Amino acid sequence: MGKGGGTIIYCPHCKDVAVCAVDPNAKENKSPQAKVYTKFDDLRFFQRGRKCNDCNKSFVTLEVDEKIIDELISYRELIPKIFEKLKRQTSESNNLYTTLIEIINELSSPANAILNIPEYVDPLEKILSKYR
Repeated sequence: MGKGGGTIIYCPHCKDVAVCAVDPNAKENKSPQAKVYTKFDDLRFFQRGRKCNDCNKSFVTLEVDEKIIDELISYRELIPKIFEKLKRQTSESNNLYTTLIEIINELSSPANAILNIPEYVDPLEKILSKYR
């Protein structure tokens, strides 16, 4: 492990657990650390700049209530099931085709890029290309 103080956490650059110190300059925007996502007032988090003592690179972590992570996991588990049902119905309805296109566009938008769902979007794009 690297030198200096800090907390042992996952470094996204090293792709491993490392000692990472607080780095207030790591935040891209210099806004306050405590955040509330205005669309969902129960989505509150604390962002903290970090600097890995091993690779010396900075990144930002978010501290959230564990129930938010549980909710995210349940949605990620649900998305493939929804897509499977939609894929089976694709050939049965032109309206569904339009709906699928809207879903794909929404899920692949920059605002939702954090969901990491290309594994669901790409196969659907292939199926839908047959009907275009």
